[in-house]
Amino acid sequence: MTRHSLTKFHRLYYQCHFAEVLQGIGELPTESLTPEILLIKANTLFELNRLEEAREALAASAQQDRDSDVQLHALARMSYMAKGYEEAREIWHSLYEQTSSEHYKFVALLGIANSLYDERDETLLPSLIEELDTETEQFVRPDDEICLHHLLGNYALTFLEDFNAARKHYEKALSIAAKHNWNYFMIRSFFGMALIAREEEKFNELKWTLRILENFVDMSEANYLNCIIKDEFSNQFAANSPVEFDRENMRLMVKDSWITLSERPKLYEFLEFLHIQGSYVEKRQIATRLWPAEDYKPRVHDPRIFDIAKRVRNLLTKTDAATQVLLLSGRRGYKLSMAANA
Repeated sequence: MTRHSLTKFHRLYYQCHFAEVLQGIGELPTESLTPEILLIKANTLFELNRLEEAREALAASAQQDRDSDVQLHALARMSYMAKGYEEAREIWHSLYEQTSSEHYKFVALLGIANSLYDERDETLLPSLIEELDTETEQFVRPDDEICLHHLLGNYALTFLEDFNAARKHYEKALSIAAKHNWNYFMIRSFFGMALIAREEEKFNELKWTLRILENFVDMSEANYLNCIIKDEFSNQFAANSPVEFDRENMRLMVKDSWITLSERPKLYEFLEFLHIQGSYVEKRQIATRLWPAEDYKPRVHDPRIFDIAKRVRNLLTKTDAATQVLLLSGRRGYKLSMAANA
């Protein structure tokens, strides 16, 4: 039953039926919540931008089967999500050294490579890319092969500026994903191809690629993917914002519905400030805006900002605003992304 459930949830996840994944996992008895299923739950919550819940699911997965492959991978994912790239790499290295599974050896190497890519490491990444490209010719799972092609495509595009090589990798990933009806990977493949079209200034190609992406992304399920796409290609979409701010009454309107924050003024200030800035805002800037009388101290102010961001995400997920507004976070700080209509 558990193995059948695991296969089912993998299939639904890759088809971007995220709500169905969570519903199905929620209906399982506690004893059926294996580390693998909890890992799928965490990945699903991440795609829905419910980051705190994703971390809780990863922690639950990591508490089971101490020193197992799944537990080490869950621990590495927790560090990776928190931008603790060095710690994540150490854990993935331990996983690579201990596992007898070809799948988890690949997962460990891929995790290390992705963390180096995120940090734009130009010293260690090239040799690891070469190792991945030459030593993983036989794949246990097709999703592993797709993930490798996405990484190689991203590397060719970002580091080598070799658009032809990047396109070949994205097209290969797309062909494999299409055979399995995996929208999740097809979206990411088209996203990479749209990036290439923009770099090559092939605007007709970019236009129809973005149109395909729009048809693939279901806003009711994959609002995170939608906002990432709209954020990256903001110049290609209409600038009409679905949000209106009312400072006098400390409220904002989303999809013709008001969300009142008069009793939570810091949340309103945080949202309005990000909206005004329009791009990623560093935590130092946020702290200066929210606590102008205080000097910025990371150990003091960063936890406060994290708590405000958590409450904002919880607020958005409880309303229809979640399909129109997304709070993004990254190395550059926080950004309010709007899913404007094309």
